[in-house]
Amino acid sequence: MEVNRMQYPHEVKTNSDPDEKIYYSDLQVCQSGAGYYVGRMGWVVDKKLGEYPEPYSRESEYYPTREAAEQALKARNFDRESGVENEFARSIGNLPPKGE
Repeated sequence: MEVNRMQYPHEVKTNSDPDEKIYYSDLQVCQSGAGYYVGRMGWVVDKKLGEYPEPYSRESEYYPTREAAEQALKARNFDRESGVENEFARSIGNLPPKGE
């Protein structure tokens, strides 16, 4: 699959580096060495380093198979309240506060 910036429609609101912009995808099934999970991929646009994709957030626990993660995503049946990534995203305004 070809990866391009258009797959990442949401811009991160951050003031950490004026030469860098980060965009992130809609929820999707992602994979890491620990297994499959529901999360978002990021697309970094950096004036010095160029453009590249990277993991952005993990919104669920890990699943043993892609099929299990896809079922959780389809049913919207996953725990997005856990994880340091979500607390960070809330702190910079990219996710609503808990309970909303």
